[in-house]
Amino acid sequence: MAEQKTTPEPVIHSINEPQGSTVMEPPPGWVAPPEGGGGEPGALALTGIEPDHFQLPAEASDGDVFTITATGTGFDQETVLLFDDEEMETTFVDAQHVTASIPVPDLAGEVDVEVQRGEELSDVIAFEFINPDVVREKSMPKKAPVRKPAKAKDAPRKQSKKAKR
Repeated sequence: MAEQKTTPEPVIHSINEPQGSTVMEPPPGWVAPPEGGGGEPGALALTGIEPDHFQLPAEASDGDVFTITATGTGFDQETVLLFDDEEMETTFVDAQHVTASIPVPDLAGEVDVEVQRGEELSDVIAFEFINPDVVREKSMPKKAPVRKPAKAKDAPRKQSKKAKR
């Protein structure tokens, strides 16, 4: 019986691999981990906050808080939400979400929101506190009528500037 000759599979190796070892190709779509080890999150980015505004109550009590959710990329257990440059107690949800409880202030205004991971800071997103008497069109459902508060029958009526003269 004649012996069949088979061509051996080529052995792929590099200078760093011992002779005779095989280097396997990664599966399609595989992304190499960043240098310095795997498991590290990607670039830190803040892409949104929910809510992006808060209407102040007519009367706030000390200790009133509301929750804000930050959305982005590169979040980990060390990510901290900065609200008006102050570190807030932050809860890590996943690599794209963190939450924090924010104290309700006394005055309306705009503050900066960002996230920090170690020394790395994200871009800033503006957050707005609104006076209780201001109706914000963005927060109203579409086609919703804007109603003025009912006046008490016994309340004195305002006099016009002409009537005061």
